Amino acid sequence: MRAADLKTAQARVDEREQCRRLLQRVLNGEVLHLVLGSGDKASEIVMAADYMADMKRDIRGALAARIERLDSELMGLGVDG
Repeated sequence: MRAADLKTAQARVDEREQCRRLLQRVLNGEVLHLVLGSGDKASEIVMAADYMADMKRDIRGALAARIERLDSELMGLGVDG
């Protein structure tokens, strides 16, 4: 790996680890809260169970795809798993 790629690789490794942790939390069944806004203007969106199940499935898929893409980028930079 070129020295110039080191900073990029570290950022990808950090992002991958964050995605992996988030995916694990979803897989462990952690409660998902959807919030619109922030601070005292925040509102929680309450969804029916079947809609929430669909959302969790989509989130799992998106995180898994992101991890795969990051793995591919890291391999392209010469980082072995």
